[in-house]
Amino acid sequence: MTRFRLSGDPDDLTPAVVALRDANSAPEEHGLKQGILDELSSALELRFERRRDPADLEEAIVYRRHRDRLPRDGDPHHSRFLSNFSLALRNRFECYGRAEDIAEAVVLSRRAVSVHPSHRIINNLGSVLIERFRSSGGVEDLEEAIECYRRAFNLSSDPFSLKCLCDALGDRFLLTGKLKDIDEAIEVGRRAVQFTADDDPEMPVILTSLCTALEERFKRLEDVLDINDAISVGLHAIKLTPEGYPYEAERLAQLGAAFYGRFSRLRDIGDLDNAILFMRRAITSEAPAKHTFVPVHLNNLGMALCSRFNHVGAVEDLDEAIPFIRRAVTLSPSGHQLTPICIANLSTAYSLRFTVRKDISDIDEAISLLESLIEHPAPNGDRDKVYLNLCSAFAIRLTFSPSPSRSDFQSTIQSFMHAISPGVPCVPSAKVASAELCASLCRSYPNFSSPSLLIQIYAAVFDIISEVVWLGHSISRRFDEVMHVAGIVHAAAVAAIEAGEAEKALEWLEEGRAIVWGQVLRLRTPIDELRQHDEQLAVELQQVAATLADGGHPVRPEDALRSPDLSLQRSRAIPEEAAQKQRRLSERYEQLLAQVRGIEEFKNFLRPKKLRDLAPAAAGGPVVFINVHESRCDALVLVRDGRVVHVPLPMLTHKLAETMRMQLASDLRRAGLRTRGAIFTGESGKESQDVVQILGALWSYVVQPVASAIEDIVPHITWCPTGPLAFLPLHAAGDYRPGPKRLALFDFVVSSYTPTLDALLKSRSTDGPHIPTDEDVLVVSQPNTPGCTSLPGAAAEAKTILENHFPSSVLLSGEDATVGAVLERISRFRTVHLACHGTQDLEDPLKSAFLLHDGRLELSQLMSTSTRSAELAVLSACQTAAGAAALPDEAVHLAASMLAVGYRGVVGTMWSIWDEDGPVIADAFYAALKLLRKRDEVEERSDVAYALHEAVERLREKVGERNVLRWVPFVHFGL
Repeated sequence: MTRFRLSGDPDDLTPAVVALRDANSAPEEHGLKQGILDELSSALELRFERRRDPADLEEAIVYRRHRDRLPRDGDPHHSRFLSNFSLALRNRFECYGRAEDIAEAVVLSRRAVSVHPSHRIINNLGSVLIERFRSSGGVEDLEEAIECYRRAFNLSSDPFSLKCLCDALGDRFLLTGKLKDIDEAIEVGRRAVQFTADDDPEMPVILTSLCTALEERFKRLEDVLDINDAISVGLHAIKLTPEGYPYEAERLAQLGAAFYGRFSRLRDIGDLDNAILFMRRAITSEAPAKHTFVPVHLNNLGMALCSRFNHVGAVEDLDEAIPFIRRAVTLSPSGHQLTPICIANLSTAYSLRFTVRKDISDIDEAISLLESLIEHPAPNGDRDKVYLNLCSAFAIRLTFSPSPSRSDFQSTIQSFMHAISPGVPCVPSAKVASAELCASLCRSYPNFSSPSLLIQIYAAVFDIISEVVWLGHSISRRFDEVMHVAGIVHAAAVAAIEAGEAEKALEWLEEGRAIVWGQVLRLRTPIDELRQHDEQLAVELQQVAATLADGGHPVRPEDALRSPDLSLQRSRAIPEEAAQKQRRLSERYEQLLAQVRGIEEFKNFLRPKKLRDLAPAAAGGPVVFINVHESRCDALVLVRDGRVVHVPLPMLTHKLAETMRMQLASDLRRAGLRTRGAIFTGESGKESQDVVQILGALWSYVVQPVASAIEDIVPHITWCPTGPLAFLPLHAAGDYRPGPKRLALFDFVVSSYTPTLDALLKSRSTDGPHIPTDEDVLVVSQPNTPGCTSLPGAAAEAKTILENHFPSSVLLSGEDATVGAVLERISRFRTVHLACHGTQDLEDPLKSAFLLHDGRLELSQLMSTSTRSAELAVLSACQTAAGAAALPDEAVHLAASMLAVGYRGVVGTMWSIWDEDGPVIADAFYAALKLLRKRDEVEERSDVAYALHEAVERLREKVGERNVLRWVPFVHFGL
């Protein structure tokens, strides 16, 4: 036995067992009898771990019982004996699931702790308690186990106790859905890895626990970084596990589950094939260590095969999957938390087979299985997933039935409504997918549905959006999630319009547009009224909101995502800590909001605004939303008196709008208009002609119908387009054909844009416009940015501003125009004018930036600045209002970001300008702005929009009306 403990060679165990059996023939009163029984039991237990022969374990337990009957007066090892006896019974329970074994194990382990509470004995008590919890669902066992692991680690700093704590916290997360538990599980799992050497035999066990925790968090948050980490960790665990080792099956299966998880998000068939490969190896490897492992492996393999059937359509995968899952159900212990999972998955497999074979018994059985889970819910609380699966199953039976029934339709909707009940911890994206399914059924079966039901379904979606685009995610992740809800927002607006509820449609477009910017603005909302009611609550809310407003936690380095290098895993403590802080802050923010809304007079605090609250946004003129959807396109005009005028746009289609967007983008690329200062020689070429045609189509299909529907002639319109129209210059729409038919919007209307009505309202809530003075203006000029084309016009632009308008304003130019210098000063000035290169980062919108002397002034940095005195930002740079094609409704560009920072109005460009045009626009703009404000002519209208209108008119006179690429890009946002 000594040699085995030194070398780990399993071949030493059998001769040790033989020798110890011989020694056990000593009489009961022999002084070494207790020690012999201890060693013989240990040798048999160790051999069982490697050979998985139940006879070894049974024999060991016989000797343990014999040892327990011997006199133990003064036995210094009695507590260790009791603890080991307890573990032997636990191991037998893992093999056979006998409740009496785990009950006796808990009793013995408690006795051991009472005799000598060492860290190992306390840890062992935790292990038997957690095993009993997993079989019976007793929450008190789980809580006590967690405390045991914490206590054991505090006594010894043993990383294995951290590994056990990681597992137990993961169990509690599955039970309660609290992210704090899974975050801590991953944190302690990483610490365990950090404290353990690769050659330590416990390292593969620790890595497998971390892999499991990362996969579970991925299932909730769907963060690809987590599942990439899980796969890296799982691969390393397999690398360190000897082939044929008893726990190899568990590690193979966990790695397969991680690959399957990544497939579910990225849909890479290679991941699915890897998942099936590792899962097959798991079920064909040596005998598993636990009686529950076989059904787990069979269940997971069956679901992976079902997914491959869905992905590639191979019916043989489905035929193989069902027997696997059916066997998993049969082998799952009665009352175990695994059983309902297997039943739900078997239902899914039957549903899939029904879609192929059309055997009604399959879908009936699928529904029956799920209904049995509703009637007898599992203790781990997966009712939400059961209801979503039931929703899908009823929908399948409804869709494929030759005689669709109202009952199936109603059951589909009812199951969905149950699944989205408040407080149900379900993956938000799954709820959205089910909502889209139900909405589709309402449109497909109008005899069973009604407009009000469709409105009810879409209303539920808007309750889910805050879960999908969650404040606990980084801003980059939130922008990714927005792409998954944009389509359903436009569909909801269509449903409201068709139901005759134009006001509701406008409210939904407002709520579903610029979602991330809306979150930023809400975090910066003054809470003076709340402070008067409850100062302590207001102060904490403001502190939490201010921290969240910094923009979210950083993204981990890309090169660390897929690497199996454990040194990288150990280095992720800082970003992981930041991510967890973001989630805890978001959870606390939500708790504080709920607390505030519990006060009667604040019940609607920071909730999405209703029309009556949005109406003042139109005080300066109509605001026009344009909803672009595959089924139809409409304009919704919010007018001064608070009414919403619905204007159908029958000639406009989503396809046409997208074609015009792509054509404009192509023309701009050919013209070289993605960089200010680029040389362009095609002013009268095809590009300008194409853009003129686009402007004509916008006039005929969009602008003219809207203008005709507005009863009174208005001098100012604010546009809020959606989808592809967000990239098209509505303000320049017109029929530019020479002759009497020539007609352009700018002849009788001044145009502005806004990302949302709320942005306009917040601009109006600040102090009114004033006449800029020299002390109020910061001018940033960068004529020779390193690595970029020269911009001599930028210097001329700055010179024009200083000499003609604000001679004592602050100028940062050339080497003085650094990122640090601008960030230090920008919040001190009411007006900032940036004449430089700008860039739109389409991969990561937060990296869109102004290019200064020493680097990039990025959007994310600007978001961290804030000032109530900020009034006007003039962005004379490249494509500062261009946006990202993948996020048309988020207004992810520098102009909108300046509104989020706090500026009332922003002048930007939809594409890069001619370098020589910058000084012309600047001179005319500031001259007009000062004149308008001196005359006090602005009232409710936007003086900045009128000043820009006049400046563009001067440029148009200079370059010619049909030279549209020169004068069209200048736009105004806000007030």
